[in-house]
Formats: sequence, structure tokens, C-alpha cells
Amino acid sequence: MTTIAEKQQPKQPSAASTQKKTQGENKAPYTFDDPGKEEARKSEILQGYLKRANEYWMLSQHFETKKDERVKLLQNAEAELNYALEINPRSATALHTRSAVYIELGKLNEAEMDLKLLIEIDPKNDSAYYNLACLYSIAKKLDLSAEALNAALQNGFRNMKSLRDGPELVELRKTRKFQQILDQNRIFIPGY
Repeated sequence: MTTIAEKQQPKQPSAASTQKKTQGENKAPYTFDDPGKEEARKSEILQGYLKRANEYWMLSQHFETKKDERVKLLQNAEAELNYALEINPRSATALHTRSAVYIELGKLNEAEMDLKLLIEIDPKNDSAYYNLACLYSIAKKLDLSAEALNAALQNGFRNMKSLRDGPELVELRKTRKFQQILDQNRIFIPGY
């Protein structure tokens, strides 16, 4: 019979398992002799991280009133996205999602870096410009927010509900510049 103290003791690895571990230690978990298989495996792993990150992100949106639970879910999403970006540092999906997670966690500098890299990778990404406009509005950098919003609209952003009601743009909406940008891009939103 095993005692509780024995159960809590960590198991010592056998000599055979240590030898196996040491032999395979220098290989990444997705390394293959065939480059095609390696790329396919990397892509599969990346998709797994992105899927789990998205699940954590979606769950976090249901914990508006339970801040501790929400923060834990966002931190888990951040960790999964970090793993994904280790595999592909220029993954647009991972950068975009991580920037949103960073904004939710109040890590505005990190979010800004991700969004700028995303725009460098995809200069026509209207959603990245919109999120950058939101970030700058939250930080009360309203000139930068206006520039980013203008770029978002010029690149095709047309989510009227977000423009009208998105809480992240509340500071920019208080300015005359907001209406000027809408007029310049021929966007009509009732009430503005």
C-alpha cells in the first residue's frame, strides 16, 4: 500500500527514460527529416495553439463580472498565442488576437507593438488599424487614434456598430476630428 507521503514524492526517472530523453532533447517536437512533413506538423501545432487561444478568449467574454476568472482565461489565451508565435512569429492571426488580449489585460505597449508588426506584415489590414485606433483612444492619444481610424476606413473598415458604440473609441468620438474623419471617408452614422 502506498502512503500519502510516497504519492507526493516525485518519481525518479529510470536510466532508460533519461537516456531516451537526452537523445531526443536537441530535436524540436515538430522536427522531421522530410521538410514537407515538418511544415505540415508546424502548421498543425500552430493551429492547435490558435484554437485553444480562441477558446480562452471566447470564454473570457462571458466572465465580465468575475474579473479574476476573466483575467486567468486571458492569461491562458496569451500563453497559447505566445507559443503560436514561437512557431510563426509573423502569424497575422496570432498577432491580431494577442493584441486584443493585451488590450483587455491593459498591456497597451505590447498591444501596440503587435498591431504595428501586423500592419507591417499586412498594410491593408483594416481591422489592425481599427484596433490601433481603439488602443490610442483608450490611451487618450487622440491624434494617433484619429490617424489610425482614418487608415482603417481607407482600407475598408465598415463595422458601423463598432464605430458608433464601441467603448474603446469613446474618447475619440468626443472630438470633432471623429466626425471629420467620418465625413472625409463618406461614412454616415446617425447621431454624429
